[in-house]
Amino acid sequence: MECGLGLTLISDQHKAIIEAVKDVFLNAEHKQFTRHIYANFIKKFRGLQSKNLFWAAAKSTSKQWFERHMEELKTNSKGAYDHLMKRNPITWSRAFFEVGRACDAFENGMSESFNSCIRTARRKPIISMLEDIRRFVMRRMFLMAKKSERFEHEVCPIIRKKLEDIKKKQREWHYEVTPSGNDIFEARSEKNAYVVKIREQTFTCRSWQLSSIPCVHTVAALGFINIKPETYVSNWFTKGVFKETYKHCIKPLKGSMHWPKTDDIKPLPPKERRMPGRPSVKRKRDPLEKEKKNKKEKKNKKVGTARKVTCQNCKETGHNIRSCTKEKKDPQPKVVRAKGRNKKEKSRSVSREGVE
Repeated sequence: MECGLGLTLISDQHKAIIEAVKDVFLNAEHKQFTRHIYANFIKKFRGLQSKNLFWAAAKSTSKQWFERHMEELKTNSKGAYDHLMKRNPITWSRAFFEVGRACDAFENGMSESFNSCIRTARRKPIISMLEDIRRFVMRRMFLMAKKSERFEHEVCPIIRKKLEDIKKKQREWHYEVTPSGNDIFEARSEKNAYVVKIREQTFTCRSWQLSSIPCVHTVAALGFINIKPETYVSNWFTKGVFKETYKHCIKPLKGSMHWPKTDDIKPLPPKERRMPGRPSVKRKRDPLEKEKKNKKEKKNKKVGTARKVTCQNCKETGHNIRSCTKEKKDPQPKVVRAKGRNKKEKSRSVSREGVE
């Protein structure tokens, strides 16, 4: 995916892709899909501490924080430290990512979401699959263009939501801001202190330079001089760039019966091969991935199946007497059972007496 001033690619450690990127995209920054590295790492080095230290090292935005977390991991397990250092941390830790690209992602969620959208299409023959993908992309381009017309602010809604969350965090931590000049500040929280340079848009922990979105310390410094953090968000996250991205559209095509005919051999469908068992539809998840459960299913498990409501006025189900607008019906007379035992019980007792 293209971000900021250059090209950023995220792959799944496939050797052929790594070599192809070097030849085709000479100036691209090539990252590795961090979740795949974690999946292989946690198989050998289990434990909550190893998990927390790995993700802390991956999310570290400065070299100092990365080395600190890796030293803790080395103290905990020398083998785990050596395993991760062999995986080239430059490609999976934010501490070594290039700045100025407006992209601090190390997980390829874009491809995963696209795969989930074409889950039905990819089971079809090649031409039908491509036609479904074309229509899906055509529809999405149209909807995103319409969505951009409803933007009320210059910054995109998702980025605005991130900034609101950062503002709340900044209020909770009570960062102490000390001015050094008109545009240089020191933001301190407990023992940690960071230098914020507003004009150069730089920050000691590199978080601002990586994502091009003001971090919590930068928001504290901007609040000290009464400047809205939205003014220092990268142009890549503005309404104008969003509209420019989706201003083009995919032209519709005629049906296959209108396509020009050729003398080439028609492609035959693949031989049907029925695998044992029911064919799976969902993506095969890694054992470490947590599958999101439906909220309704959770509700039914806790509360149980919903109780049917019967109206006491019209004797119908689905509503109660307060919202009923129908005429009142008299209740059905109750069946009066005769006193004594049932005929079945009497016949059983007679048969027993006959046997005896």
